[in-house]
Amino acid sequence: MPIKVVPGPMDQKVDLQQSQRLRYEAFSHFATEVNKASDVEAVGRSLSTHVKFMLDAFLLRVAYRYEQSYLFFEASRGSCTVVDREPRHEFVVFESALLHSGFPLFLGSEDIEQDPTFSGSLFDHPKLVSFYALPVRISPRHHLVISVGNKESSRYSDVDFRFLRLIGEVLSGKLSQLLLLRRVESKNEELEDANAQLTRLNNQIGELNQSLERTVAERTSDLRTANEELSILFYRTSHDFRRPLTTIMGLVQVAEMTVIDEEALQLFGNCQRVVVEMDAMLTKLSALGYYQSSYTTTRSLDFTPILGALRAKFAETAAKAGIDLRFNLYLKDTFHSDPAIILFILENLIENSIQFCGRYPYVELDVYQENLALVLRVADNGQGIEANQMTRIFEMYYRANAYSKGNGLGLYVVRKLVKVLGGEVEARSEVGRGSVFTVVLPPGK
Repeated sequence: MPIKVVPGPMDQKVDLQQSQRLRYEAFSHFATEVNKASDVEAVGRSLSTHVKFMLDAFLLRVAYRYEQSYLFFEASRGSCTVVDREPRHEFVVFESALLHSGFPLFLGSEDIEQDPTFSGSLFDHPKLVSFYALPVRISPRHHLVISVGNKESSRYSDVDFRFLRLIGEVLSGKLSQLLLLRRVESKNEELEDANAQLTRLNNQIGELNQSLERTVAERTSDLRTANEELSILFYRTSHDFRRPLTTIMGLVQVAEMTVIDEEALQLFGNCQRVVVEMDAMLTKLSALGYYQSSYTTTRSLDFTPILGALRAKFAETAAKAGIDLRFNLYLKDTFHSDPAIILFILENLIENSIQFCGRYPYVELDVYQENLALVLRVADNGQGIEANQMTRIFEMYYRANAYSKGNGLGLYVVRKLVKVLGGEVEARSEVGRGSVFTVVLPPGK
């Protein structure tokens, strides 16, 4: 009579170890294949091949999202279907709710049969006895849900859920890489299409001009010439507009010497004020057009005549308004730039500060070096600028203060000319305490 051998605890332990070894081997093969996969279909094939050995799963679904991209894997009977769009199905809503909760889920056969969510889904199967789902959140816009259906009712252990999470982490890493590559390929295709269209257009131009290279060179040269001509036109137009203003100023001065009527003199005075303001605006526009036409002269900077010119220009205005003008020069090294542009930048910054001086007013100019850069700093104790206005103060014709007497061009011209010199300008201000404008320029050659 044959003897029946009953497995003992040691045999069961050996079987368990053998089972775990096979699972880890299957997971190792799965991870290796996934890392080598060149597309999502290869990932799906690897998933369908190894999921039985890793999880003893009858049915498997992975719902993956990376930003606005979706991927859905459904493995059954050794095959896997991949869908790259979000389906309109109640099961997707169920997965979203599971992600929101953040907790794994187990359902038995009765729960599955009574839940309409499973109707028409992968898990609507008569042999399904138990269902597991694990949400894996990598970031708010990068997550997945792994759902497993089994033909046995035994619950998953902690080891099983660790395998689920490991599978999820391997998938999320690879799928995010593939989706990013897909985006890059899509952008490359768009660029290729755009380049193809440009090539066709360039070839058409080439047929007309018999040489594509010459056409590109000519168009580049034409564009540069057009920009230069536009700047020259801008400069000359502004300059020419000043001529009739000069004539009007002369007539006003003659009228002031010959006209006796007070009302008429007042009208001439108003006319003179408007002409002066218009002349100041055209001067700024003319300078901007001139210097943007590449008419820059780089030489060693001597700030003594520059500061002298500033004192001469603003001395009378400062004296009338009781403004304390402070000019501080702290330079040791020699810097190279265009002195005329430097002077014009400082004139506009000081003029801007004078307009908004407060009680016990002062305007302070500091010229110093910071590392290898030349720094021009103009500070005042004026009205200051509201924080919500700071982003727009360098715009053309923008005036942060409704009561400003300026034309809204000074700071715009400053920013443009600083850019011509290859530098940067920034502003800090506090309402009621004043403003600080800092220009940082390269050392030049």
